[in-house]
Amino acid sequence: MENREGRKDDLLGILIESTFQKDNNNNKKSINFQDLLDECKLFYFVGHDTTSMLLSWTLILLSNLE
Repeated sequence: MENREGRKDDLLGILIESTFQKDNNNNKKSINFQDLLDECKLFYFVGHDTTSMLLSWTLILLSNLE
């Protein structure tokens, strides 16, 4: 994580940075490691499902061309 310090240009960097944030009263408000892992899994599976549906729909449309 030290090498990623200060990088906010991708989703993983934003999620990792959110684990170390504090609010104005210096209270720690962050997500824990399990929440971080769940978010990564969610984006992986949603992206996989969307891609497979797109490819299936494309093949159906291509097969209907006459």
